[in-house]
Amino acid sequence: MASRYKITPESRIALYGYNIYTRKQIQWLTSWGCTEIYVIDRNADKIGKIEGAEIVPDIGQINGIVEICIWIMLQNAMQHADIAQVLYQQGVRKVLFVPMIRNLQHRDFQMEMTMLYNWMFLGRYEMLNQIPMLEEQQFQACREQICDVITVGREEAVAWIPVPALHAISTAQDGYGDVPIVAFRPYYDLLSCLKGGNTEIDTYIANFVVGNDNEITEEIRARVLTDRKRLVDYMDSECNRGADFFVAAAPQAVWNAKGFFNLCEGHHRCTFLIDRGWKKLPVRLRTSDIELAGSYYPEYSLDEEEYQYTVRVQSYFEKRNVWDSRHIVCSDEIRPTVRKLCGVREGCHPDIYMGMGGMCRSGDEVIERWIERCCETGIFEIIILDERQRIQNKLQEKGVLNSCKNLGGLLKDGKRLELCVYTLKKI
Repeated sequence: MASRYKITPESRIALYGYNIYTRKQIQWLTSWGCTEIYVIDRNADKIGKIEGAEIVPDIGQINGIVEICIWIMLQNAMQHADIAQVLYQQGVRKVLFVPMIRNLQHRDFQMEMTMLYNWMFLGRYEMLNQIPMLEEQQFQACREQICDVITVGREEAVAWIPVPALHAISTAQDGYGDVPIVAFRPYYDLLSCLKGGNTEIDTYIANFVVGNDNEITEEIRARVLTDRKRLVDYMDSECNRGADFFVAAAPQAVWNAKGFFNLCEGHHRCTFLIDRGWKKLPVRLRTSDIELAGSYYPEYSLDEEEYQYTVRVQSYFEKRNVWDSRHIVCSDEIRPTVRKLCGVREGCHPDIYMGMGGMCRSGDEVIERWIERCCETGIFEIIILDERQRIQNKLQEKGVLNSCKNLGGLLKDGKRLELCVYTLKKI
C-alpha cells in the first residue's frame, strides 16, 4: 500500500503551469495561511513577478524537491500523466494530478487521485489529508483485451466489444449476414430518415420488416417510421442518462472463427449507439467465447486514426462485397489487429494474395507474375491496404492499370498507410 501525506498550511506547494487557475490557487493558498508557494513555468522570464509566489522555469531551481508538493495546473489533463512521470523520475514523490492513462492497472488509484484533484481545484484543502505518494507501478497500463468485461457469471458475461469486431447476425437476409455492423446500411438509412434525411428505407422494410415477397405500401412505411421513432426516442433518452440501460439490455453475440462476433439480436440498439459515436458496445457473451477471442487477438489496441481507418476499410469492403474474394493485399507494416479486423485472413490463395512486404523485397518478375495471374483469373480490382508506388508503376508499365483511387489512411510511425483501389483493364 502506498504511503500517504496530507496538505497543511505549512506544506511547500509548487503549481506546475501558470494560468488563470494558478492565480486562483495562489489567492486561496495565501488566504489559507500557506507561506511557501512556487510556480513552475518555462516562460517564467516573460511572466515576471507574481504576488504571493516565487516563479521558476523548472523544478531544479527549488531546493528540497523530496518534500515539495507539486500540483499540475495544465488545462489539458491528457498531459498530466506524462509530466507526473517525468517529475517522479526527477525524484518528486508528492504530485497531485489527473492520471488519464489508458487501461491503467490501478483503477482505484486513478479514481482516488481524480477525486482529490477535484477537491484541490475547488479549494477544499482540508480534504487533502490522505494523498498517495507516487510509486512506479502507478503509471503501468494493462494489456488491452478485445473483451473488456463489465460483469461476469458462471457461463456468461457482459463485455465492451470494439465496434470493428462486431458483425450482423449470420442469418440476415439478402446478403446482410456477417456484415460488419458499421456497414449494416439499411439500419443507418432508417436512422438518417428518422433524423429528417431524405433517405430511402424500402430496403430496410423489405429485408427486416415485411419480407421481400410483400408489397411495401405508404401505410406500411408510415407505420414502420412511427414505431421505429418511438424506439429511437426511447434509446435517445436512455443514452442521455448514461450506459446503464444498454449494459442491462446488452444483446447476445457469439464468437465467429473468422475473427469477429456475430450479433444474435439488438441490431437497432447497436447501430443507434454507433450512430451516436460509441466506439465500444456492451454485448452478452459466453465466457468460453471471451477466451477464444482473447487467443485470436492476444492484444487489442487501436488509436483513433487506426479505428477510423479500420471502419472505412470495413465499410468499403462490404459495399464492394469482397470479403470472400482473393484480391485483398497488405504489407507486414499494418498491425496484425488492423489486418484481422479489415478481413485479411490467413490461407488466401497464394497466386492472388501475397503480403506486399514480401512482394516488394522480391524481383520484378514476381510482381509481374502476380499481376498476370490477377488478369488471367478475371480479377479487375485489386485492393491494397497501403500505398506501394512500385506496384502502381508496374501495373502502368504492363498496360493493365485502368484507375487508382486512394480512400484515406492513417499516420503511423511516420508513414501514410492508404486504402488503395486499383481497377485493371479487362484483357
